[in-house]
Amino acid sequence: MPTSGGVSTPPDAVRLASTLLADATLEKMLALHFTTKHELISVHVVSLSCLDATIVHPREVLQGVLLSNAAAFFVIDKHPSGDPTPSPDDRTIVHRLKAAADVMGVDLLDALIVTDTERYFSFKEQGCCDAGRHLRPRGAKDRRPALDALIGAPDVGGSTSLLAPRSTRAQPSPSREPPR
Repeated sequence: MPTSGGVSTPPDAVRLASTLLADATLEKMLALHFTTKHELISVHVVSLSCLDATIVHPREVLQGVLLSNAAAFFVIDKHPSGDPTPSPDDRTIVHRLKAAADVMGVDLLDALIVTDTERYFSFKEQGCCDAGRHLRPRGAKDRRPALDALIGAPDVGGSTSLLAPRSTRAQPSPSREPPR
């Protein structure tokens, strides 16, 4: 496997994925886990599915990332149809993965869709879902918006999130009943 020198660009990851996915005839999703120096730690087969779809949840992707102690990861989805155009489901899962990775403090370097014909789609190169943001130290950014996006929680004026400091959580109004 060509891992010396690190993998830091979408074309590097596509070359590596082409080797790993050469014989795949069904849709298959991989996660490539990396150190902070972009050296490959492990390859996780996230999903093997039917001819034209794969079922993926951020928890399965991030479980492998966290268990390998990776600082960053690429997600690679093979489209056996030969068309690297992302579906609405592809876009949704990448957005959810990005939000979950932000909450967990790991860097989604890119999400790629590859084909047998060396054509690919890079979410990072297309500016989709903000893939490819560099890691920030824990606590350097408020992670509540990312968590709310991940779980679909509405942002209701002021924070009602359990992650909010106790002083900013919505407090119940005091009872107006007379004392007994």
